[in-house]
Amino acid sequence: MPAAPFEIPPIPVPGFTDHKGFTIVRADTEELQHVVYSFRYQIYVEMMRRRQKCADHARRIIREPLDERGENYLAVKDSMIVGTVRRNRMDDPAASYYAKLYRSHLFGEMRQDRIGITTKLMVRLDLQGGSIAPRLLAAFAKDGAKGGVEVELIDCNKHLISFMERLGFLSYRGWAVHNEFGTVRPMFMAIDTISYLREIGSILLPAFRPFVRDGQYGGYDLIRRLAEEPRTESLRHIAHAYRRPVDKLAEAA
Repeated sequence: MPAAPFEIPPIPVPGFTDHKGFTIVRADTEELQHVVYSFRYQIYVEMMRRRQKCADHARRIIREPLDERGENYLAVKDSMIVGTVRRNRMDDPAASYYAKLYRSHLFGEMRQDRIGITTKLMVRLDLQGGSIAPRLLAAFAKDGAKGGVEVELIDCNKHLISFMERLGFLSYRGWAVHNEFGTVRPMFMAIDTISYLREIGSILLPAFRPFVRDGQYGGYDLIRRLAEEPRTESLRHIAHAYRRPVDKLAEAA
């Protein structure tokens, strides 16, 4: 059985020894990166008992090829790490596996460096269900939009689909099998679909609005062409309005 959250010792964050409260920082030093890798080991190996190809059991870290060019962020609460998330661009050579898993060719002629891959989103088990994940993702999303990301891709387990849909992600290729995490749901979010994000009440909307105009990148075309019906019932009628042109074509055929 996985260890209870309180049995896992908290990991202090260098430079935040006397910090009180909550903040989000990018892991742009070796010390901060090491904290991220150690936190992953705690979550995946010690808590969840998952096999990880890149686990270094001697050093008790998980460092992957995607970390070479990836952008890691960590959430800090009262000087301890409580969450992380990572972004890569699809033009990263280390992301070739995800290009296949996510079928990135479906997104057309979009420049691969404009497609973000969101991975390693995790929060301490004893703090899940609170505000940490949304706040972490909001800061992460803001940096992505500022840096020119047009579409964000992610995969998640079944219990997280509703959460991701409320953020603005949509399924587009059914279920897939990840080589480490089993059956997952690939999802995409076009960050320029401002009207849609406003209608569903996405907490990420403020992160995108200063940097993109509604429909600037052709995100609504992606929704019409690729998006599946949300599993979250309260979002279906909203999403249907944006998917409707495809539905009409299907009915005519």
